[in-house]
This record gives sequence, structure tokens and C-alpha cells, in this order.
Amino acid sequence: MSRLVDLTLLLSDGTATYPHGPKIHITDRLTHAWTKGRYIPPAVSGADRIWMLNEHIGTHVDSPYHFVEQGKKMHEIPLDRFCGTAIVADVANLRPPQAPVTVAHVEAALAARGETARPDDILLVRTWAGARGAEGYGRAKALAPSVGAWAVAKKLKAVGIDLANIDHPTDRSFPVHMHLLPNDILIYENIAKLEEIPVGRFQFFGFPLRVAGATGSAIRAVAVLD
Repeated sequence: MSRLVDLTLLLSDGTATYPHGPKIHITDRLTHAWTKGRYIPPAVSGADRIWMLNEHIGTHVDSPYHFVEQGKKMHEIPLDRFCGTAIVADVANLRPPQAPVTVAHVEAALAARGETARPDDILLVRTWAGARGAEGYGRAKALAPSVGAWAVAKKLKAVGIDLANIDHPTDRSFPVHMHLLPNDILIYENIAKLEEIPVGRFQFFGFPLRVAGATGSAIRAVAVLD
């Protein structure tokens, strides 16, 4: 029987992808207390809420249009691009978090699981061994630009990371984004709980909302382990 692992950060009112980034705002529209007595039995009460959120909140996927003016917007991308066979490169203990993740780190982490990257794989990289938001988390380095070029050469379907940005936040040239997105390789950021993936290969699902013109979307990321 398959086991499902939720790889998604929990969103709540005030969640921000970056410390000073836009926060999600969640407010009540209807509450059970307010609606009691307003419905006809057997309905007793109801509730719903209003969300205001950035496209790149929490665990999310980037569309090529995020950085490529002529790139595909979220609603233009086929569904099969958001799921498939995935592999985890756990590099958290292969280098200090202040050092960027190199191709050598990724290949060594995959080899430790008896894996190599194949065309159409979804690569998920675990870079951080501590708790999210712990000291040093905001300064942790993500992928070196060479990993982006390597992913293109390997013809990967998508690349994901457990940090808020697949590039280092202070590098305004966004070199990994600019390797991947022009080549229609999707980017997943803020993937959670990669330490709970013990296997070499598994099925990954990370579907976006179908919003016209979207540059990105919050997702529910799920690993299916046989």
C-alpha cells in the first residue's frame, strides 16, 4: 500500500515566504457563531473565509513567465509537467549552509541513494538540516548557477528546494531561475519534510491553481511512496 508524505508548509494568517515579504491575510466572511439561527434545519450554521495571498506564498511553483516575458503562464502549462518521478538529493550534511550547493554535491547525494538524474526526473534538493526559520536559515545558500546548467543538460522536468529561493536571495541576477525557466523547467520552492523521504525514486505531485496569467501558485506538494 502506498504512503503519502505531505511536503507542504502550513499556511496561516501572517505567513510570509520571506521575513519582510508579503504575508497571507485570512479573515472570516462567515462564522458558525454569526450564522446560527440564519439557516433552515438540518443546516445549523456555516463558515467561510477570505484569503489574500501572493502567488509565491509558502510551498509554491514558478511558471516560466515569472522571469521570462514570453514564457508560459501557469494556465498554459500541461498538467503532466506538475507530476512525475522524483528523486531527492539530500546535501544538508555535505557542506556548510553558507556554501552553495554544487553539481558535485547533488551527484554525491544521489549516488548515496544509488541514483542518478534521468530525463524528465523531478529533482528535490534538501539543503537545510535544522528547523525552518532557525538561526542562519535566512542566510543559507541555495544552488550554484552550475546546477541550473546541469539540470538543463540532464533534461529534468522540474527542480525543487527546501529554501524560499532556489537562488541566493541577494543575487539579483537569479542565475538558476534564468537557466531553468527559459527551458520550461519548473521551479518548486519551500518544499518541506524532505527528510521523510527514505527511498530513491517516488512519485511527486505539485499542482497549481488554474489562474489565468499566473506567474506562480501555492501548491499542495505530495510524495507517494510505494
